[in-house]
Amino acid sequence: SWVFTFDPAGRLAVYSITEFLCNDLQWYSLAARAWVEKWADLGPTAGFVLRFSPDGARLALPSCEQLTAHDLAGRTLLQSRDLPDGSPVLLDYSPDGRWLVYGAG
Repeated sequence: SWVFTFDPAGRLAVYSITEFLCNDLQWYSLAARAWVEKWADLGPTAGFVLRFSPDGARLALPSCEQLTAHDLAGRTLLQSRDLPDGSPVLLDYSPDGRWLVYGAG
């Protein structure tokens, strides 16, 4: 599968390349009109959705078994939670960015 989204400021597009047991993210800068970064091998096959927090500081990325939130400034994993119901098909942050909700199963 291929999934993409734009950051809230409209500066970056994130493109998820999902193949069996592999998940890579590629970052595209709209200003530079070029691919600027790649996060490789982020774990088992991800779902069909990924989301930026409203402030653009975090990115939520699901896998078959976990939902992870990454800090974009430090390029670090903030949290990881097990997903008992399978891969999310719905994923979004609350408008204030305090909550991340998903629907699965």
